[in-house]
Formats: sequence, structure tokens, C-alpha cells
Amino acid sequence: MEACSGEECISMLQEYGAGIPLVLLGIVMPGMDGFAVLEEMNRNHWPEDIPVIMISSEETESYIRRAYEMGVSDYVSRPFDAKVVYRRVYNTIKYT
Repeated sequence: MEACSGEECISMLQEYGAGIPLVLLGIVMPGMDGFAVLEEMNRNHWPEDIPVIMISSEETESYIRRAYEMGVSDYVSRPFDAKVVYRRVYNTIKYT
């Protein structure tokens, strides 16, 4: 599944819940940004059951630290190698 905005991501999480095995989340999105989505996810305790991998071109330590403090399982910088992201997704799902 793919959400076109932060609000759509939240809507899908509400509808499917833990049926979503993992969320790949960008920081910059229409509407709610990735951090706002993480805040909502944390209010609903979703990261306990649904791991989140943040993907962003932002490599500032404060952004990366904030993402981890908000419960992301991993942080991938753009540009990225799709095979590496696939392996990180696989490993995250496998060990959760």
C-alpha cells in the first residue's frame, strides 16, 4: 500500500492496524510531515506492533536522533540502494 499524505497514512493505520507489517515513512510529505505521523502513531502505540523505517535526504544528526527518539526502527538516507532498503525491511520484519 502507498499513502499520498501523512493523513492518508494515519487513515490506513486506523483501518488495517497491525495488518501492516512495516511503515516506510518520509519526513517531507503533503499535509502532516513524517514527524507528525510518528507523533500520532505513538499516541496510538502503533510502533509497538508496526515497525517504522524513516527515509529522508535529511542527514542532520538532530533529525536522525529525533526519529530514533520517536521510535523508528531504522533510518535510511536518500539516495539509497533499493536492494539495501529491501534487506533492511526484511531484517526488521524478521526480527520483530
